[in-house]
Amino acid sequence: MKLGESAVRTKSLTDEIKGGAMAAKGIITVSVPLVCLICLVFCTVVSKTQSDIGFTITFRGFELFQLFFNGGAYRRYDSWGNVITVRYPMFLCIGAMAVFVILAAVAAVFALRYTVWRGRSGASALSAGICLTAGGLMLAAYIFLLFCTVPVYDYYGNAVPFYNVFEISPVFLLVGLALLVDGAIELRLGERSARKIKRFLPIYAFMAVPLAFIVVFNLYPVLLQTVLSFKNFTLSDGVWGSEWVGLYQFRLIFTDSRMLGVIGRTVYISFLRLIVGIIPPLFLSICLYDLKSNTLRSVFQNIVYIPHFFSWVVVYAMTYSLLSPEGLINSMFGTSVDFMVSTKYFMPIVIITSVWKELGWGTILYLAALSGVDTSLFEAAKIDGAKPLQRVFHITLPSIRNTIVFLTVMNLGNILKGAGGEQLLLFYSAPTQNQALVIDTWLVWYGMKELEYSLGAAMSFFQSAIGMVMVLGCNYISKKTCEVSMW
Repeated sequence: MKLGESAVRTKSLTDEIKGGAMAAKGIITVSVPLVCLICLVFCTVVSKTQSDIGFTITFRGFELFQLFFNGGAYRRYDSWGNVITVRYPMFLCIGAMAVFVILAAVAAVFALRYTVWRGRSGASALSAGICLTAGGLMLAAYIFLLFCTVPVYDYYGNAVPFYNVFEISPVFLLVGLALLVDGAIELRLGERSARKIKRFLPIYAFMAVPLAFIVVFNLYPVLLQTVLSFKNFTLSDGVWGSEWVGLYQFRLIFTDSRMLGVIGRTVYISFLRLIVGIIPPLFLSICLYDLKSNTLRSVFQNIVYIPHFFSWVVVYAMTYSLLSPEGLINSMFGTSVDFMVSTKYFMPIVIITSVWKELGWGTILYLAALSGVDTSLFEAAKIDGAKPLQRVFHITLPSIRNTIVFLTVMNLGNILKGAGGEQLLLFYSAPTQNQALVIDTWLVWYGMKELEYSLGAAMSFFQSAIGMVMVLGCNYISKKTCEVSMW
């Protein structure tokens, strides 16, 4: 009898925990679309700007709702007391009303899911699907309005593209992302996960502070840079107040021969650094691994590893002391060649100093991988009569293939940022400036000094996008061909 009572109490407690977790999940999923609806109603969602006369009108969601009944017309007074009639496109007003209806419908579906439809099969999938679809439509509408070329009228009555006059608030983007997260919670967060979250809720509360720092200092700057790349930035108007120009900066990058030359030179130097960053460390690590004396191995390893801790300023000073007209090389041969300003020697100097500085770091990574290789394989190969090169190609390299693939994929993802901008900024001179003109140095010399902030942001956005595509693509190809991948 006691056992039966204990089982009943345990089942009752389990049902109570289960019910509480699912109730919390229901509150979250219902609250998200309602909060999004409130934000769209009371936050600024669109503004009309005429930057040349300092004319800006902002509208919140409920004001767009009112404009629908006025045919999109809005009257206001300018600085001189004149009446200005501003006409908003009707599709914008209709779209605002549709968004309100969609958010209210999503909240209603989730409310029904956890009340009337509770326990019905397929209710969770249906509600999640509606929420994800709504979030996707919001994001699609936001992107469409950013680049919309539908003709509208400016202050002077001229027909201009929509994005030249109207600016869409990022609140649309945030609402779309919130709906996608809400749909994912409904679809993927099961009863067991909900109970765990409720159990470890204090720990998640402690995580809120560092997550807030990540959002403010990592994610928000990325958002600012992304927005800046689609604007014609001016210091007086700031990031959000500057004129929206759409893809103009990107068109300039891919149509200007000078910019294409900068990109090509970046890829060329990055590819050279990629090759010398893989092969020499791999060769040296194999040689050190085959050394019989552990003492000699440690000495050589420490010697080649020390330059990794030198800054490029120190490396430049050492290089200058060797290659300047009064340097060691010219003193030994009785010449006065200035290698540092020679276009003939500039690129070899950059590549050789890069290899010298980072050789030890790559060697340590490969030696760490080689330390996990089974030594009995080498002993068996020696007994079978395998020569040193045969052991390298048939045992050593296949054993550390994962490490080689990992480093290669990471370096390929850095193909547009791996030209060594810091090194080139130190090593260049007036005669060799064109050879040192890569994306990173261009951002300093022209993007910052000539106040081309928007073009520089577009170039950085292009760098990041290509890097992400390269990492994902190389990882996919490696997984399909070599069955080795980063994840």
